[in-house]
Parts: sequence; C-alpha cells; structure tokens
Amino acid sequence: MRFSELLNSYIEKSDMTKNSMINVLNIDRSTFFQILNGRRLPTNKQLMDIVENIDVATVERRRLIDAYERETLGEDMYQAQKFVQNSLDIIYESDYKEKDISISVKTSGEKDDKTHVTGKSSVKKYLRQLIIDELTTGGSIDIFTPISLMVEMDLFQILSLMCSSEEAHNTPIRQLVEFPVRNIFTNSESISVLGLYLEFLLNQNLDYHAYYYYADSNLSTRMGVFYPYYMIFSNRVILLNVDGDELIDISDTDINKAWRANFEEILNSADSLVSSFDKKEEYVALLGQRGNKTLYIFEKRPGISFMMTKEFMDKYIPKPMHEMIYAHVNCFIQSDYVEIISSAGAEAFFADKCIDEAGFKLQAEEQDVMFVKEWMKERLHNTLEILDAEKMPLSDNWSISVIEDECLILVPYLSNDKIIYVSEKNIVKAFTNFAKNISSAEVLLDDEKTTQLLKN
Repeated sequence: MRFSELLNSYIEKSDMTKNSMINVLNIDRSTFFQILNGRRLPTNKQLMDIVENIDVATVERRRLIDAYERETLGEDMYQAQKFVQNSLDIIYESDYKEKDISISVKTSGEKDDKTHVTGKSSVKKYLRQLIIDELTTGGSIDIFTPISLMVEMDLFQILSLMCSSEEAHNTPIRQLVEFPVRNIFTNSESISVLGLYLEFLLNQNLDYHAYYYYADSNLSTRMGVFYPYYMIFSNRVILLNVDGDELIDISDTDINKAWRANFEEILNSADSLVSSFDKKEEYVALLGQRGNKTLYIFEKRPGISFMMTKEFMDKYIPKPMHEMIYAHVNCFIQSDYVEIISSAGAEAFFADKCIDEAGFKLQAEEQDVMFVKEWMKERLHNTLEILDAEKMPLSDNWSISVIEDECLILVPYLSNDKIIYVSEKNIVKAFTNFAKNISSAEVLLDDEKTTQLLKN
C-alpha cells in the first residue's frame, strides 16, 4: 500500500481529524492535502512529526515509515537497505550467541551406503553424516547448491558445528552459488536467507570459500532436470533434487572425476563470493591497495588509525613499532574515508580512556582523550558519523570495512575468528549506498544528543 493510502487509513481509524493533524503538525494545509492525495511525499522531518503525533499503534507507525522508504528509495534500494540494517543487527547479536554444541560432531562409523534416499529428514540425516565423515577424515567437499536449500537442510548448521573439530579446519570446502537474477535483494525472504548465511559465516572457522555467478535465466527453467544440484565428496557424488527431499549417491571414481572437472570449469568463470584469511597484515594491505576508492568503516569505538598524531605515537607507542604503525595508519587515511562509530562506543572510550583497534590497545591520559573529543567535533559529518546505539548498535567484536563498490571485510577484534572477505556486487553496493546515505537512514545520533556526547 502506498504511503498516502496508509496515512489516510490510519487517520480514519484514529480519533484525530485531518484538520487537527494539520494544527498539531504546524504544516501548511495545501502541503498536507497534497501528501494525503499522494501528489507529494513529506520531508524526513514532516514524516517524523506525522509518525510521532498520529494516534496509532507502534507497529502501524513502523509501517508508515516502511511505506515512505519504499517510495523514496524504490523497491530495490529499499530491500538492499533493509538487508544492510538486518546484517548489522546480526553482526551485533553474534557477540551474545554461544555456539550450539548440542549434536555430536564425531563420525559414527555406521552409515548405510544407499544409492537412493527419499524424504527430507532422511536426506538431512544422510548428508549430515557424509559431511561429518568427510571433515573428520581430511577429505574435501565441493558444493553446487543454493544458499536457500543449504539453510533449509540445516547444512550450514552442521558445518558450523564442525568448527569444534581440529581436523575439520584442514578440509577444503568450496561452494558454487548460482544467483537466478542479478539483483539478489528481490524480497524480504531472500534477505532472511542471506541473513542466516551471514550467521554461518560469523560462526565458522573452516577452510570455506564460496563463488558465484548470475544465471542467464531464472532457475525455474531448470525444473525439468530431476537433480539440478550436487555435492562432491572425495569418494562420491551426491545428486539433489530441487526440494531437497531426494538424493542419488554415486560412488564411482570416473563419475567423481568428471563431476569435479565440470565444477572446476564453472568455477573458473565465477567470481569470489566469500573468502577468508588469518593475518591482519593482509587486511591492511587490502586497504592500502584501494587507490581512490572511499573507505567506510563501521566500528563501535573510535579507531586509533583515525586519531593518530606524531605526538600521540611518540608518547604511547614504542619506537621499534613506529614504522609498522605509520604503515597501518596510512592505509586508512591515504584517500577518502568515513568512520562510522556507535554512541555507546564513544561513551565507553570517554569513560575508560582505552583506544582499541584490531592489533592495538592503548590507555590514554585525560588530556589526550579531550584532544580526541575535540578532533571528533571537527570531523563530524565529514569523516565521522555517530550512530544512535539505541537505533543501530554495533558489535564489540567485529569491525566492518567497506571499500566503495569493491569489497566488504569483517575483522574480528576479540576472538580468533578469521577475517571474512565478501565481494558479491549487490552486497557490496548495498553497504556502500547505506554508508553514503547514512544520514537519511534515521539511525544517526541527533544533534542534541551529539552535542551532549561531545561536550567538554
């Protein structure tokens, strides 16, 4: 439903009249009726005034905002923005989730070899044991299965559970994903699936790499193929039907080689979707190679790289580390950048005076904290934005670096998880656009709260 239609329906069901709304909002009568007739949309301020004053339930106010965003952004960009906001929520919530260890991750040694398995629960159980066996015996797994089917079959959950096994870390897992359309944010269902995939990425420490390509036509055209998806293990090929309730197990060496060769051929023409690496030096090198691309970095606390001065370095950092620190700082500030922090992170920094970044943790004196606060005032709305922690909290563990329209990098602070590198064009563009237009996303700290936060 359009914004104007929704607004009219809510006014009719409330105790307010259109005239009383005009008086409360202090809005021009002609402008308000143009909004009601759908001839114009309100400004952001007018929208917030309407939402705050209309006499309807909170969920209905949220629907008004959603309808407004759909019309101002367009459906595709609206869905992309929802994906980013959902992703930031998932990354934040990952700080508080313990890994599920409710099922055994050891091989049972008892699996009946079958050539044909039917029924979703039976297929799940069969695949689960195959994956556990392969990961605990140092094999390999190649997967050509949609992310949605992997989620539905609980296969990502099984892979995550295997992180507790040291043997599993050495087993290469490659997944090839065929996106049916070039815009992967088609609806809220696709965003939900990608959110569950992100949860898997944040909670795994496997040798996992994913690749993707865009299909020339919708996958529905392939429904005539009985088993369009497959998984290649070291000694077998598993063919899967579209619904994941039927599989064929082929334990033939020649077929295994042929299928793997076909997988490699498609892989050569695909692009990287997700990869990972262990060393933060590789992350720094990536930032240093970005050329004139703008860097957007989401991190809860103010980052040391954006506040380092020669005086600060001489005071706090041992001289043997100066060259390395300079290189680290320069990779951040060598071209355009915007740091996006949380109000909660800034408050914590002002309170504990601890400057914390991946690889660096320094205790600062009060006078230096005050200097940083003044510097933040200078940078505000230029190279610094502050999120309202109540509207959009950021993770304690993960910083998120976005190199404009190029890649997304998730860097862990507090754990030994791998750095995650994402390069799918839709995902990167969604994060880039969100960062560029963050002031219109209604998640920044308002002027009054910002002044209070940064006052001396």
